Amino acid sequence: MGWIQDPAEAEEALGAAPRLLRLYRYWRARCDGRRAPARADIDPLDLPDLLPNLWLMDVEADPLDFRNRLAGTATAQLIGRDVTGKRFAEIFTGPDSAEIFAEYRGVVESWRPHAAARTVFWADRSFIRYRRLVTPLSADGRRVDMLFGLTEETV
Repeated sequence: MGWIQDPAEAEEALGAAPRLLRLYRYWRARCDGRRAPARADIDPLDLPDLLPNLWLMDVEADPLDFRNRLAGTATAQLIGRDVTGKRFAEIFTGPDSAEIFAEYRGVVESWRPHAAARTVFWADRSFIRYRRLVTPLSADGRRVDMLFGLTEETV
């Protein structure tokens, strides 16, 4: 997993994660020749079986930060609480938070999706294994203003 540059690379990188691959294909189809689709092009209800694992984050500039706009029920359960309206630092508090923030920043700066599989210590549990895909969204085609993603717990 890592940075995804093109559809062929996505097929290879996400082949063992069919739900992440489905989200990538949905996001890619909504790009319609642009570097990233707009939030208006995305309807989470188009992916009803993925809905519990989907999330949207606003990208705030100067200083860069992320605020959770929507988190499906499985995402909230994984984290251990509802994170709607919470900033990055209120959600990610463990030792991996700086690395995760850097990955999100990389999506904003590169306009490329990023996939990761992680084991983290968080939510009052000894550890959580999860994988996730983060994709950029842009209302104006000049700046990434939202992140659209899927997080799922793995065994």
